[in-house]
Amino acid sequence: MVLARVVLAWLPLAGLWTLIILSVEGATLVSAARFGFISIGTAAILSYGVWHLTGRYEWPDHVSAGFYLAHAGFAALFAVSWMVIGMTANSLVTGLPIFRWHLSVSFTFWRFLMGLFLYGLIAGVSYSMRTRVQLRQQETATLEAQALAAEAKLESLRAQLNPHFLFNALHSVSELMHTDVAGAERSIEDLAGLLRYSLGADSEDIVSLAQEWEFVEGYLSLERLRLGQRLRFESHLDQEALAARIPSFTVQVLVENSIRHAIAPRPEGGRIRVSAKIEDEVLQIEVEDDGPGFEARADSPTPSSSDGDSGRGLPLLRQRLDAIYALAGDLDIDSQPGRGTTATVRVPQPRHRRDHRST
Repeated sequence: MVLARVVLAWLPLAGLWTLIILSVEGATLVSAARFGFISIGTAAILSYGVWHLTGRYEWPDHVSAGFYLAHAGFAALFAVSWMVIGMTANSLVTGLPIFRWHLSVSFTFWRFLMGLFLYGLIAGVSYSMRTRVQLRQQETATLEAQALAAEAKLESLRAQLNPHFLFNALHSVSELMHTDVAGAERSIEDLAGLLRYSLGADSEDIVSLAQEWEFVEGYLSLERLRLGQRLRFESHLDQEALAARIPSFTVQVLVENSIRHAIAPRPEGGRIRVSAKIEDEVLQIEVEDDGPGFEARADSPTPSSSDGDSGRGLPLLRQRLDAIYALAGDLDIDSQPGRGTTATVRVPQPRHRRDHRST
């Protein structure tokens, strides 16, 4: 394939040189074609030397007169070599003298100029190809650096998120110790199961929604021990959505945010509704509560909190979505005073990447 491309690239020049021989020398078509192909074939062989030369004398950032003078000398050497080798090869094939004096001096001069032109053409193409290769290498290096940076960022975010979850879970257990010791003991047992998922997420950042929801149900059971009937929740998760892949802790963070700000502070508690569906290859997860809501501000998309570490969950989730999906992932918070809050996460789900529901 590569050889065929090289031959096709040189054919137009061979045809052009054949026409020049016909017009200047008055030779037959066969002899002109023979000499034309011998001459261009010689140039093709010499082009390998030019290619290596451009690798040794790389194109400088600031082109100087010395760079042009050096290539002028190489061009002259190339032209003379091309003429001599071509005429020698033609003489060996035809049995004619290497140099025939009946050829005009002007034709020899134009052959020399043709040699200079060929050198310039070959050198220009060689530098262009080398530049293209360098740009590809730089692009590859840039993509690798971006991938490593994204991976490092995700590792950092996971390292922050796990202590965040553990802090808030232990906070719930400590509150329960003052009112229900037996319930606190059951909560510790539930917490052990939740920690297995939490620690496992260190090695698997993307999980199925089914795995995440099983974890969230355990988390809700733990919180219900503390809040009792004050915590009411319902779920509407499509079967197709359960097989979708999402960053670990996505739903847990949204549910935790509703409990912290809409359920726990109110004596009457409240309701949380979780729904998930896939539309146009995008998984949409909504966590809605009927809490007091808040006045959204551009610089503070989540309600303020004095509850220690609880205010970090949503910002961390937003950063993870940006790091994993760039503009394709989205977290939207819609809230108004007295009308509750709805958090919506959108995650792209290409059909060929969906997995079957994990168990």
